[in-house]
Amino acid sequence: MSEDTTSFLQSQLDEARQSLTEQEDKLRQFRTQHAGELPEQLQSNLQILGGLQIQLQAANDALNQTEQRNLYLRSLLHQYQVTGAPAPGDGAQQTPQGKLASLRLQLTELQGKYTDRYPDIVRLKQQIAELEAEQAKKETTTTRNPDTNTHAAPPDSEESSPLIQVRSEISANEFQIQNEKAKIKRLEQQIEVYQARLNATPDRDQQASAVTRDYDQSRTYYETLLSKKLQSEMATNLEKRRQGEQFRMIDPPSLPARPYWPNRLVFSLGGLALGLALGVGIVVLMNLFRPKIYEAGELVELLGAGYVLALPAFATDQESVQARRRRVWETVAAVMLAVAIPTITIAGALKH
Repeated sequence: MSEDTTSFLQSQLDEARQSLTEQEDKLRQFRTQHAGELPEQLQSNLQILGGLQIQLQAANDALNQTEQRNLYLRSLLHQYQVTGAPAPGDGAQQTPQGKLASLRLQLTELQGKYTDRYPDIVRLKQQIAELEAEQAKKETTTTRNPDTNTHAAPPDSEESSPLIQVRSEISANEFQIQNEKAKIKRLEQQIEVYQARLNATPDRDQQASAVTRDYDQSRTYYETLLSKKLQSEMATNLEKRRQGEQFRMIDPPSLPARPYWPNRLVFSLGGLALGLALGVGIVVLMNLFRPKIYEAGELVELLGAGYVLALPAFATDQESVQARRRRVWETVAAVMLAVAIPTITIAGALKH
């Protein structure tokens, strides 16, 4: 019998193992196909998305600063081309326009590193304001006296060093702008990817619950069958070694709800009835075997005499003491019986 059970469990276990393998493959394919969108990856996706958004904001700020610097450099280049740049190393012959452009260039460089409260930035702003005021004053004077503006800056055959520096900075700045734009585009693409993962997480959660539930059911069923098979194999081995005799109780005993013997109530009532009968019987027997005369008429009838003289009983002191003791013992016995008999009767009734 145990061998048949073991064979049946083995066949069921093989089917359960195959089903469990299929569920494991489905679960593995689901995790591989939807990597990054699983419910347990929600917190990591949120953290990565927050970091990407911070990087995107920083890249946008850097792009804005770079574009502002590019506009300034182009305006500075335009001023150099219109007014002319100073000759390299000739600070004495530097024109006010060139000096103003140089100060603005320095201001732009410092503003990219420090705040507006930095001392050098404050000083440069003051110098630029003074030069702009002088230049505005000269332009006003030139407008009023056009004859005084008779000479113009001689054209240079070669470009000055500040002009070359501005153009190189413009090229570097444009290259940085391209890099920042590429970085922003890359960050936006990554943000879209993680946002799509977060949007797909609820659907993946439901799908994962279904796949995981099927896998858990298959695994539980497989483990149950495996445990039963091991128990069946153990029972089979014990039967083969004749050490596995099993005793089974076919008809278990039915225990009574309460004790059926002795019946204390019946015993108490029986004792009471027996005591009363015994007392009555003793009195009757004593009257039969020890007759006494209790009235004077009985004595007259017994003797056949017309007159009877009655004398009172004269008891001695010893007889009086014995009579008192007898009355005391009789009273105590009567009280004890009056208390004990109802108590025994009630106790027996309660136990039943």
